[in-house]
Amino acid sequence: MLARARAVLPNGPIDLLRQIVLFCGAYWLYRIARGMVDSRAAEAFDNARAVIDVERGLGLFFEPAVHAWASGHALIIDAASWMYLNSHFVVTTVALAWIYLRRNERFYFVRNMFMVAMAIALVGYVAVPTAPPR
Repeated sequence: MLARARAVLPNGPIDLLRQIVLFCGAYWLYRIARGMVDSRAAEAFDNARAVIDVERGLGLFFEPAVHAWASGHALIIDAASWMYLNSHFVVTTVALAWIYLRRNERFYFVRNMFMVAMAIALVGYVAVPTAPPR
C-alpha cells in the first residue's frame, strides 16, 4: 500500500501529511482570529457603516440595488448562499488538492500565496472588523 501511495502522491505520504497539517493549522489560526473579534460586534457595525460612507462618497454603493434584484430570484439566492457557505473551504481545498496532485511543481507557490493572502485578510479582520461574528 505504501508503494501505491508513493506512486500516486508526487512527494510521498509524508509530504501530503505535512500539507494537511499546514492547512489545518491555517484553519485553526482562522478560528482564533474569528474568536478574537466575537465581542466586537458594535465596532464591526461601526466600521461597516464607515465603509458604506466611503462607497457612497465614491458613488460605488450599489449593493442594496443588487440585493433587491437578487431577492426576487430564488435560484440566485440559493446559489449565492451555497457559494458563501462552501466556496472558501470546499473550493479552496479541492483546488489545492488538484494542484498538489496534478501540478505539484506549482503547488508550493500557490499554497504560500494562499497562506499570505489569508494572513493579510485575518490581520485586516482583527484590526478593522466589518462583519459581526456569526
